[in-house]
Amino acid sequence: MNSILRQQRGLTLISWLVILMMVGFFILLGLRLAPVYMQNYTVKNIITDLQQESGISRKPASEIRELLLRRFDVNGIENLGRENIKISRARGKTKIEVAYETRKHIAGNVDVVVTFNESFDQIAN
Repeated sequence: MNSILRQQRGLTLISWLVILMMVGFFILLGLRLAPVYMQNYTVKNIITDLQQESGISRKPASEIRELLLRRFDVNGIENLGRENIKISRARGKTKIEVAYETRKHIAGNVDVVVTFNESFDQIAN
C-alpha cells in the first residue's frame, strides 16, 4: 500500500497541460475584455464631467448630444454614435442614457459581446 501512495503523487503531465490551457484562456479573456471595460469607465467619466458643467440642463438635447459625441471622439471612443445616446427631459430633470454593445474577437470563431446601458439623471441647474 505504501508503494501505491508513493507512485500517486502530484498531477500528471496531461493534468498540468489542461490547467495551463485554462489559465491561458482566462488570461487571454482578461486581456481582450479589459480595454472594453476601461472604455466604459471613460464613457461614465465623460458623462459625469458633462453633468458638472454649469448650465448644461438649459442646453437643447441636440447640443448636449454633440458635446458628448465630441468628447467621445477626443477620447478615442469609436463605437458610439447618435443612435446610442438618448436624452429626455421631465419635471425639471435631464436624463442621459447611453446604451451600446461592443463585440470583441477572442480566438478562431469565438467572439464576446458586452452590452452596456448607463443612465444618468441631471437636476436642472
